[in-house]
Amino acid sequence: MIYAIPADGVDRFGTFAPRIAGDIEAMTDWWLVQDSTRRPRFDLLQTQSCPNESGRVDISVVRLPHGNNDESYDQIVSDVEGLGFVSPDKAYLVYYDGSIHVGEEYGVCGQSNTADVAWAYSIVYLQTCGMESDDATRAAIATHELIHGLGAVPDEAPHACDDGHVCDSPSDLMKAVLDPGDSLANLQLDVGRDDYYGHSGSWWDTRDSGLLYDLDLNLPPAPAVVATATSSGTAVELDWITKPLNNQVDLRIYNPDGTFVEETQQPSYDTTGSIGQTLTWVLRTVDEGGFLGPAATLRFKVGYGIVDANGKLVRDTVPPGAVRNVRAAKAGKRVVISWPRVPDLLGIRGYRIAVAGYQPLIVKTNAVSLPLAAVRGKVVSVAAVDEAGNKGLPGTVRVSG
Repeated sequence: MIYAIPADGVDRFGTFAPRIAGDIEAMTDWWLVQDSTRRPRFDLLQTQSCPNESGRVDISVVRLPHGNNDESYDQIVSDVEGLGFVSPDKAYLVYYDGSIHVGEEYGVCGQSNTADVAWAYSIVYLQTCGMESDDATRAAIATHELIHGLGAVPDEAPHACDDGHVCDSPSDLMKAVLDPGDSLANLQLDVGRDDYYGHSGSWWDTRDSGLLYDLDLNLPPAPAVVATATSSGTAVELDWITKPLNNQVDLRIYNPDGTFVEETQQPSYDTTGSIGQTLTWVLRTVDEGGFLGPAATLRFKVGYGIVDANGKLVRDTVPPGAVRNVRAAKAGKRVVISWPRVPDLLGIRGYRIAVAGYQPLIVKTNAVSLPLAAVRGKVVSVAAVDEAGNKGLPGTVRVSG
């Protein structure tokens, strides 16, 4: 939700905020009457001070860079995108406190379209159609434009007309022009259910939109993400599980600015970065009903580990490099195992020596002397271990008889 003010406009958010919240409540209540298994999803503020969901709707207040006379639907969308409202998981309902029909008593009430980056941008022009004073009209127009943003009405619909509207009933919310006295109370969602909502045709059905909650699915709350990351050189791997464990959800990965990166059900996500670079992701689970889990931010410094918002290392998650070129040299009744030193940006605790039948040990040097009788004919494994206990890939050598 966005309350947008043109550059030369007056900020009246204090006046409109409770009325916008009222629109959302009216829209939700109306939708549940039309279809008890669906309702629109809205971003909510995480506060306990207002138990009413409509009162917690997250409304962003923005001042656009252009004056009212310079605005159009496309320009408003461009201005809103330029302010960072580009999430692919959202359709933005914009209450624009102006009019693109300056001087006209009754111009276009709103406009909407699907988009390439975000889901859609639906705009309500507050200074037309009497919406500054008529709450019922404004709620109906906001709902009408939101449904356009969800993809209604497809051209394939049998009663499609007038560029995205229907012409089969004066009671349909998606008719081209609202009549005086129309409100959500006397309008219906797809009369006959044969054009854009709950129909049996092969064209797009708004009822299937991911921006609606599927209330008929008996699902637990989407779980939180527990994630970590590691790297090998410039290759980075992000790993995740959920808490509580739920294998039926996907992971959505976002950049810190909210732009979408990927959705996956795989337990890991691979990318690249330069040594010392801090990569930041915002992570959320999403279940099959479209419900999102709480957001978690993960910051990873390539080559080092998990860091906090100030860049301070919280946990070293990067193992040392692999041990290579392990050699065995006999010296009387003993055998000397040696290997090149392994670098680690945060320091090596030592090297773990393992051989069947022999107690594993950690040595500080890059060579160790072992009793020949204990290791003859066996494979000796050597792995670097860093100060955090991360173990690198081992190198091996077989001691000859």
